[in-house]
Amino acid sequence: MTAKMDREELIKKFFGCEDEDERVVKAWDLFIDVQRAYRDEKVGIISRRERDKVRREFDRYVRKNKLRMLDEEEGLKAHELAIVREEEAEGEIKTLNSFDVWLLVDFGEVCSALVADEPDEVEGFPDAIIEFLEDPGVDEWLKERLIEKNKEAGERLLKTILVARPAEVNVHSLLVEHYERAGRFSEAEAEYKRMLSETDDELVWANYGYFLEKRRGRYEDAFEAFKNSLEVCERVGEEEAGAFLEEVKKSISRVERMKDLEGEKARVAREYQEAVWLIEDIREFAEKRMEREIRKAQEEYVEEKEMEEIGFEDSFDFMGWFLFHRKLPDGKVPGMVYAEEEGLDGVTKERLKGLGSPEEGTFEIVDVDHATFKLVVKDIITDEEYELMGNFPGIRKGQTFTGCIYPWGDFYLTAGAVATYAEESSEKVKRLAEELKSGKLLDGVKKGLKERHDAFVLYFGTEDAIFKSKKECEKAVNKFSRWFLFEYATEEGGRTAAELYEEKYGEKPKHERAKLPHSFAGVGDIGAVSDPEYGVYFVRDYGFLKTVFETGADGEIEERKEKLKEVLLNEEPFILKKLMNGEEGNTVKIINKVFDASLDADASEEEIGAFMGELREGWDETPES
Repeated sequence: MTAKMDREELIKKFFGCEDEDERVVKAWDLFIDVQRAYRDEKVGIISRRERDKVRREFDRYVRKNKLRMLDEEEGLKAHELAIVREEEAEGEIKTLNSFDVWLLVDFGEVCSALVADEPDEVEGFPDAIIEFLEDPGVDEWLKERLIEKNKEAGERLLKTILVARPAEVNVHSLLVEHYERAGRFSEAEAEYKRMLSETDDELVWANYGYFLEKRRGRYEDAFEAFKNSLEVCERVGEEEAGAFLEEVKKSISRVERMKDLEGEKARVAREYQEAVWLIEDIREFAEKRMEREIRKAQEEYVEEKEMEEIGFEDSFDFMGWFLFHRKLPDGKVPGMVYAEEEGLDGVTKERLKGLGSPEEGTFEIVDVDHATFKLVVKDIITDEEYELMGNFPGIRKGQTFTGCIYPWGDFYLTAGAVATYAEESSEKVKRLAEELKSGKLLDGVKKGLKERHDAFVLYFGTEDAIFKSKKECEKAVNKFSRWFLFEYATEEGGRTAAELYEEKYGEKPKHERAKLPHSFAGVGDIGAVSDPEYGVYFVRDYGFLKTVFETGADGEIEERKEKLKEVLLNEEPFILKKLMNGEEGNTVKIINKVFDASLDADASEEEIGAFMGELREGWDETPES
C-alpha cells in the first residue's frame, strides 16, 4: 500500500491537481479514508462507530477550511465529484470522475503504476495490475476507466506489461478495446495477430472474429477465427467451455450466413447488424452514466405498466422505453444524448427518435428467411404486416409473440430475445384474435364486465370499496375474485364462471392472486372502484379524493393542492368523472384553486369537461379494460 505521505503526492498526480490548493488535496486524502472506512465497516473489519469517527474527521476538516463537497445533487453530472473552496466561482470548479476516486481507494499500486514515468519500476509491477484486471469482482467500467482516464499513460502501462508478460489475455483485451474506441483498427488487428502468435486462446480467437465481423466486415476471416475458437473449446471439453461454446456456435452460424449474402440482401443485413451494435453501445453508455436515472425510471415503469417488478422478459422493452422514450431532466432521451456526444449523422438521429414509438401488440410469424435474418410478422388484431430483422434460429412460421417491435429505416427490430408462445397457447391466442375481430369476443367482454360489476356491488355493497392498506385491499379483492369464480351464479344457466371455463377449455381455471404495484404501499387509503364498462380500477388516496369532491372542504383543498393537481393531471378520466358526477360546484372550486382558473361557480358538466379536455390529452378516450 502507498505510504501516507506518498498518497498525497499520488493524489496530485492521479487526480491531476498538482496546482490545486493544499487544503483541497488534504481533503481528498481524508475523503479516501472515509471511503475505505465505509468499505471496511461493510465487511466487518471495523465497527460503525470507528467508521463514523473517520467521517467526522473529514467533515470537521471541510468545515474548518471552508470547503464544500459537491456531487450530482448539487448540479454536477452523473459520476462527477468536486471539493472546492466556499468562495470558488462555478466556472472554476475542477471536477473528478467518481471512478477515479474508487480506483485510488482500492487500487493504490495500480494508480501508482499508471502515473509513473517507468511503470516497471513501481512496487507490485506487473502482478498488482494483472490481479486487478483478472478480478471478476471489479467492475469492467472501472478497468476501462484506468486506461481511458489518461489514454497515453494507460496505453504505455499495458504495453509495458505485455513486454514482461506477452501472453496476458486480460491485458491484451484491454489494449485492443482501447485501440477500437480510438478507431485505431490497424493497430488493434496487429495486436490480435501478435497475441495469437503467443497463445492459442479460445477467447482471443472469438474476440478477433467479432472484431473482424464488426469493425472490418470481413466475414470469411471472421468465420475462420470463430472456427478456430470452436476447435480450442472442443479440445478443452464442452463442460469446461460451458455457455461460451454456445455463443461461439451462434457466432459461426451468424457470420456463415453473412458471408454468403450479396447485393441488397447483404446491405440490409449489415444495416440491421449495425443498428443492433449501436443500440447496445447506447445501452452501455446509459448504464455507465445514468445509474440514478435508471433506478428512478424502473420505479416509474413498474407503476405505469402496473407490474410487480421488471422480469427478464420485460427488461428489454424497459431499456427501449428508457433509452428512447423517457425524457431526462434536461428534456432529452438518453439515446439522443449519446447521438449528440458521438456526433451521429441526421439520418441516424431520426431513426433513434423513431425507436421511441414502437409498435406494440401480439404478432404472428407469417414468413421466415433465416439466411437473410428476415421475418414477416402480422399483428393478429389489425392484420398489419411488418418486415422484422432478427437473428432467431429457432423461430418458425405460425408462432406468436407479444411485445414491441421498433422501426429502423425500412424494417423493424426487437429489443432483444423474442419469447414465443407454446404451440397450444399460440392457437388459443389466434382464436381469441379472430373472436375479437368478429365482435364476438368484445360482446363477451362487455357482458363479462357488466356481470363482474354486478357481482362486485353484490359482494361489497357499493361500487367503490375503500381499504386502509395495500395488504387489506389485496386480501379483500382476492376473496371476492375467488367467490366470483367458484361461487357466483352467472346468467348462463346459473353456472359459475369456473364451470363455464372448464366447459370451453377442458381444464379447471386457476385463481390468480391480485398483487398491487409497490407504489400502493404506504398510501393513505386505496379505493377499488368498479365500473360496468371499464372493470375494476385501484386508486390511491381514494377516500381523501371522495371526501374532497363531496364536501369541497377549503382546508383539505388548500393543504393538499399539489396532490389534487397530480390526480387531476394523471388519474384515469373515468375515475375523475365518477368523482365529479353530481358535484359540479365542488369540482369548480377544486379546479379554480388547484390551477388558478376562473371557471364560473355554476359551470356545467360540459364546461368542466371542455376545461379538462384542454388540460390533458385523452380526456374523452375510453381506457383499456
